[in-house]
Amino acid sequence: MAQGKTSTARRREVRRNLPKAQAGWRELIRKPEFGWAVLFATVFAVVATAIASPLIDRDRPMHLGQAVERPIVSRVPYTVIDEDATRLDRRFAADQVPPQFEADRSRLDALRQELNDLPASLTGYETLDDVPESLAQSMSLTPGRLTAFKAIGITGSEENKRWQRSIEELTRGLYDTAIVSEDQWQDLKTTSIAIHHPDPAEGETGRRVKAIRAVLTPTDERFALELDQLVAPLPAETRAVIKRVLSDRIEPTYTYSDTLTRAMRDAARGAVPVRIESREAGVVIAQPGQKASQALLDEVLAEEAAYLDARSPVERWAGRAAMLAVMSIVAGGMWVYFFAYCPRLVRNPMRGVAITALLLLCLGASVYSSLLWPDFIIGSLTFPTLFAATVLAIAYDQRFALAMGVVLAMLVVIMLKLPLATTLIVVVGVAIGVMQLREIRTRSKLLIVGTYAGLAMGFTAAVVGLAVKPIFSEGVLQTVLIDALAAITSGFFTGLLVQGALPLIERAFNVTTAMTLKELNDASHPLLQRLAHEAPGTYQHSLRIADMAEAAAEAIGADALLCRVGSMYHDIGKTNKPAYFIENQAGGPNKHAKLPPAMSLLIIVGHVKDGVEMAREFGLPIVIRHFIESHHGTTLVEYFYHEAKKQTEAEDKPGPSEFEFRYPGPKPTTREAAIMMLCDCVEGAARAMDEPTATRLENLVRSMANKRLMDGQFDDCDLTLQDLSRIEQAITKSLTAMYHQRIKYPEDKKPSDEREKTAAG
Repeated sequence: MAQGKTSTARRREVRRNLPKAQAGWRELIRKPEFGWAVLFATVFAVVATAIASPLIDRDRPMHLGQAVERPIVSRVPYTVIDEDATRLDRRFAADQVPPQFEADRSRLDALRQELNDLPASLTGYETLDDVPESLAQSMSLTPGRLTAFKAIGITGSEENKRWQRSIEELTRGLYDTAIVSEDQWQDLKTTSIAIHHPDPAEGETGRRVKAIRAVLTPTDERFALELDQLVAPLPAETRAVIKRVLSDRIEPTYTYSDTLTRAMRDAARGAVPVRIESREAGVVIAQPGQKASQALLDEVLAEEAAYLDARSPVERWAGRAAMLAVMSIVAGGMWVYFFAYCPRLVRNPMRGVAITALLLLCLGASVYSSLLWPDFIIGSLTFPTLFAATVLAIAYDQRFALAMGVVLAMLVVIMLKLPLATTLIVVVGVAIGVMQLREIRTRSKLLIVGTYAGLAMGFTAAVVGLAVKPIFSEGVLQTVLIDALAAITSGFFTGLLVQGALPLIERAFNVTTAMTLKELNDASHPLLQRLAHEAPGTYQHSLRIADMAEAAAEAIGADALLCRVGSMYHDIGKTNKPAYFIENQAGGPNKHAKLPPAMSLLIIVGHVKDGVEMAREFGLPIVIRHFIESHHGTTLVEYFYHEAKKQTEAEDKPGPSEFEFRYPGPKPTTREAAIMMLCDCVEGAARAMDEPTATRLENLVRSMANKRLMDGQFDDCDLTLQDLSRIEQAITKSLTAMYHQRIKYPEDKKPSDEREKTAAG
């Protein structure tokens, strides 16, 4: 009778088999993941509080035409601009500005040049008889006047210099005389006009206001009297001639300028100060049901600004401290959720950076869009939140996206100070959208998801609006309709934006969508074409594994498309040395026959490393690279291990270690990679089978699965025994379809004489 174990041995065995105690909080805070979580939570709380600061101490902004829902009463004394009185004052100041007239310098400059040149033009005539009769009559020339002009026309003489100075004074006098056209004079509805003298005397201003009675027209009887004063400084013999010339040639010296008049009147309006009116505390600013006019909005903002300025420092910071506390609680709760249900996010700090940045960006978009477009505040609530939930559903999973969407919706509602019932609008949209995002195989998928989510949010917005607002009040139905349309539009544009930003989302969160997988599954991909041309046997092997893995993944609800694509690329490393793998030898000589087992091992194992390098070179996603590096896990290269063992036994040397003949790994970390590993080994073993009947194939699959299970190759993935059983059944079914028995058709035996006739023919 065998002796039993001693009590000490039994206690030692019991202690060894007891489950290990979970790590306590002391061990948890020592981990680097905890430090990253605290950092991200702190950053989120501080930045979110800063984003919400414009709305912390303010009521939800009203918009033009909105019906007031509750009485608005002033909390402190304040001042407001009296818009009506200010408008009247500015209108009066603008009316005091007379019409502005600008000088027509081209006409007067031409007239001045003609008068300056007039004496010189008459010096060529000796007597009055030599002057053309028409010229003499138009200028009323006499012998004495001609003599006077000839004396003045001598260039450089004192008379000529005095003449030019007199003409300058005459021209300046014409500028100072406001002569306007008959039509403009008739249209003037004012008592005065303002002229802008182009050549004022020294110390004078160019702008002069003239009474309307002082304004002349070329046909005015007073113009003759004005000319008498203008020509008085000229020599006596020339006055009549110059007066006759001016009477015949004079035209309006000033024309009305609409541009200058508008500018002067605008300047007058701007110079008038606003009228300030004081208000007392406790005054009702607006009654319920009153529509918000621009004046009411300005008064509400003025009261709010006065209230904010009247607060003490403690009151100013109390709201921000409370908001910081709320954001800290939310951030802490989120990271507790991450530790419990999203370990891969906790392990990778870059994922924490990406999700923190996404949530803060959406919060900022909600707050500042509500300030820019207060009429569409439902759009400010729904669009950023649905966008964040859609991105997270693509990057992680549906449960995580739904949880973050609800949290973000609550934060936005708190920041925008909306009724709690409006949270339901976003939650419905997020739920409808996330529910459809299990996988994205077509480009129109995201647009369809956004449209359905928008319609759901629009319907919910209408129901919630009618439930929380007085239905029969004026403007309520219009507001509800605007909110519903804003929700529908935000859903549609969310799908459009996510569709355009999908490549950036995949890069930022390091994920691969079904659309990218479908592109990689295209046989025209350079890697697959190279595999088909250089290693056709391996390519056919990959096709068979892809079919088997896809069926097995569908059997357990895994990602069938990912399994298929990973299977197509798992052996691309064999293209470097295709002839060293049996499926590419096509019955030719085996190149390993002349190599020692250790060298053959390096070649066989090396195809994994070569495949990973090629995947990096061609930019394959990390999830596909994992199929390449883990499709053998840490399994034993049995054939060459046994060959090496035989060789050492023949040479009477110590046998090789199994560790030396194992693949470097890693082991599969996902169900999809584990499925592909099992399909890979089973397909190779089935191909080597002489008579692959259904029973033999089933036994083969079960034995290979048990072998990989007992070897610990499935330890790092969440594959259950039930999943493994379903995978075995699916693989067996696929193998049976591939290697099914065929009917052998009988040969057609002909009589000898018919065969001879046939041969002769």
